Order: sequence, then structure tokens, then C-alpha cells
Amino acid sequence: MSEVKLKVVDVASPNPVLAQPSTTVKEAASLMASEDAGCVVVVDGEGRPIGIVTEGDLVSRVVAEGLDPSKTTLEQVMSKPLITVKPGDSVVEALRLMSKMKVRHLVVMEKGRVKGLVTDRDIMRVAPILVEILAERASMIVEAPAVKEGLAGYCDSCGEWSENLVQIDDQMLCEECRLEYGVERA
Repeated sequence: MSEVKLKVVDVASPNPVLAQPSTTVKEAASLMASEDAGCVVVVDGEGRPIGIVTEGDLVSRVVAEGLDPSKTTLEQVMSKPLITVKPGDSVVEALRLMSKMKVRHLVVMEKGRVKGLVTDRDIMRVAPILVEILAERASMIVEAPAVKEGLAGYCDSCGEWSENLVQIDDQMLCEECRLEYGVERA
């Protein structure tokens, strides 16, 4: 059975909020609020990403430090270097990278350009689907009956004595009853 591989492109937001390094924190926060975004990707004049500012950055690097949001620029508080993934990377790989790097946002890059943003929330949104797929795959696996061989005693099915009882699931069966059960070898 083939492995289920959900890709980053399947869960990423295609249009992340972008801003210039000279944008003030106040402007960026307003933009994030209006777009219902948890971060802003900071891009240079050519549109190449150079950093990211998250809600956490606003709290720890602006508010906690007592900086003036209307005078502080994104360039002063952005996280860099940028941690990126490709659209074809698996969601599992992205989640591992987030865990390893202790981040909640990854910029999706292709040919040097921002193609999207994947967050831990995007992945959690599809987690129930992944659980359903795994449960369905598990139910398709048919296990062979548990077999213990070579015991003497009375057959649980026909009651006859046998020198070669075999335990199949929870019953001890003689050779004849095993044939009826569909297990041929002893």
C-alpha cells in the first residue's frame, strides 16, 4: 500500500502578508489585524524575503522592550534568517522542521519567490483528516489468526481427542476442524 504524503502546498496559505523592512511595527500590526494574519513576511525591494515578524516577535521584541511601535521598523525586530520549505515538501517534514527550529511559521519558497506560508495551525487543521486516513489504513490490515501448535487434548470444536491440537484465536482445534476453519497446516 502506498504511503500517504500530504504536501506543504496542500495546506499552506497561498497569499501571506508581505511588508517592506521600513514598514513600522504599528503599520504591520494594523495590516496583520485587517488580514487576520499571525505574521508578516518582510521582503526587500525586489520582493525577496529577508525576514519574518510574528505576533510573538511583537510581544517579546517591541512591547516587552518598551519600544514605540510607530517609530520601530520591521527591520529592527524581524526574525532572520528565514526558515523555509518547498511546496513539494511533506507536511511531516515541515512539522519536524518547526519543532527542531522552535518556530510556528515557515515561508513556502519556490525559485527564490514567496509562494505561501505554512503554520502549525494549518497543519492542525488537517490533522483530523490524517487520523481518519491512518485509521482506515489500519482497518484494512488483516491479521492472521494467532496459532500455537503441537498440544494434546480435546478439540474445542468437535470434542475429539487429538495429539496435535493447534490454538487458533481462542480455540484449540484438531486437524479436521482446522480444515473447516480454513487453516490447513499444523
